[in-house]
Amino acid sequence: MKLSDLPLDVLIQDLLPRLPYRALIDLSKTSKFFYRLCGDESLWKKLALRELHIPTYATFRNRGWKDIFSKLHDPLVYTWGEGTYYRLGHTDTQLRGTLRNFRNDESVPRELEALRGKKIVDLVAGGWFFHALDRYGKVWAWGTLQVEWPISRGAQTVPIKTPTVVSLPEDVSIESISCGRSHAVALSTEGTVYHWNHIRKVQQVLIPETTSRVIQVAANWGYSSILTEAGELFFVPQPENALEGSPANLTAEATSPGVTLQNYINDAQAMGQPVEAADDDQFALIASMESDTLILTKKGKVYLFDTAHVDIPVIEGARVEPDRPIGWPPLFISNPAKTGGELRHYSSLTHNNIVDSEGHLTMYISAFYHNFAVYSLDGVVKLGSCGTPLDAQPRTMDELNQDICKVTFGDYHSGALTTEGDLLTWGSHSRGALGLGSESSPTREVTSPRKIEALNDMFVFAATFGGWHSGCLAFKRAH
Repeated sequence: MKLSDLPLDVLIQDLLPRLPYRALIDLSKTSKFFYRLCGDESLWKKLALRELHIPTYATFRNRGWKDIFSKLHDPLVYTWGEGTYYRLGHTDTQLRGTLRNFRNDESVPRELEALRGKKIVDLVAGGWFFHALDRYGKVWAWGTLQVEWPISRGAQTVPIKTPTVVSLPEDVSIESISCGRSHAVALSTEGTVYHWNHIRKVQQVLIPETTSRVIQVAANWGYSSILTEAGELFFVPQPENALEGSPANLTAEATSPGVTLQNYINDAQAMGQPVEAADDDQFALIASMESDTLILTKKGKVYLFDTAHVDIPVIEGARVEPDRPIGWPPLFISNPAKTGGELRHYSSLTHNNIVDSEGHLTMYISAFYHNFAVYSLDGVVKLGSCGTPLDAQPRTMDELNQDICKVTFGDYHSGALTTEGDLLTWGSHSRGALGLGSESSPTREVTSPRKIEALNDMFVFAATFGGWHSGCLAFKRAH
């Protein structure tokens, strides 16, 4: 029996993905049959996830994986925008004035040379900092966490002037990261969760009352959302203010119990709200904003909940402030239907799974601060914000109807990445965060998405915006 006599699904799904990529290339040279077979996009996506350790949420990109795989062994990191608090990571200029007022703004993308050769596979921006994940599971950080804490707590802000490895346990390998305003949260390859707002004081987050594996973490402004394989949603407040020289707490506990789609449905029905639910549906993907969490179910329904709101009792006309951090525990845990519901015009019109037969995602969501996006393989990008009514029609832009595989947001600027490797930006100038150079007026918004011309020679694989700064991973285009 010849290798080519095996069923195609066995070859593509079981046998070929197990081969080293060099063996796969050699096999493709043996015949026209194997040349076509070894060029399968789903095959090269699996190889990229396995050998380059690309985060699984990057898999909404359904084209170009073979070419990307050959170039992504060591991409370049670019940052631009506001330069205060050392957030861009460039250290070739001397500090002028105070940390808060120091400016080293970059109005076009500039390579962060300190990460050259570090094999970065993902980049995530926070309020005044960046985190990067390398293919070995290490996390790098630079900029300043806890910027707003010193105002109220009298603590010292300690900048991270150049990319520095976060002090995670030595045996921990991270597979994905997410950043809020002043903290970061990460998921390990073993399914454990860690968070920190000081790179030398990392806490493991304990998830109560569940035996289901954690599949995603997403950082809101001052807390994090955690999703399990069974569709349970947990929350954890960000670490308390971490001071230099003080002992670190080793663990933190997430809220209990976890909230599922069925919990919401039961609550909505008890409140007399009409609910349309698909059979065998559950929460499948989350995206976090300031105090809201956007949720995509495996049947393509989109929900928006205020996951930080707390019911403050009123006695004799006066509000009684709770004896706990504001927003904890969130009302969503006990009364989810009171905090939001389905964004009906953002949801899929069918009840098909959002993962197709080849393992590709057909819908995706992303969010940051006050804005979110819902996009699908039909090419439509639906935009919204934390104040979007549940029955509102989505905002769309003609310029985004073109194979968009990632939408990202800063405080007041936005970006979209195409499968062809172009990065489009729009919104506020934000001290150069649009990356359009001097053409972008500091006093006028860019209302329509425009391509960053400074990256014309680069294929942008990943992009992230946050605060008033931006970053991306890219490699040289083939000419």
